[in-house]
Amino acid sequence: MGSTGADIIMSPAAQRAVGLAIECKARKSPSVYRDWDQAARHASKSMHRAEPVVFIKGDRRAPLVIIEATFFERLLKEAGRC
Repeated sequence: MGSTGADIIMSPAAQRAVGLAIECKARKSPSVYRDWDQAARHASKSMHRAEPVVFIKGDRRAPLVIIEATFFERLLKEAGRC
């Protein structure tokens, strides 16, 4: 609270290795969670192990990707960035 910059503070070496600026938000956003629930239902019915992923895009805004934090951590480890 009160400091500027990303919410997750990393050492300079970690910043170079990970290359991410991470913001943490705890808000109730019904449409995002409704979309997430739909993606999770589809993933659970998949014949193969599937991770739910949601792409969202607002008017004149960049597209965003929503994934579970544990999946994100696994992606970082597999990429050798964590």
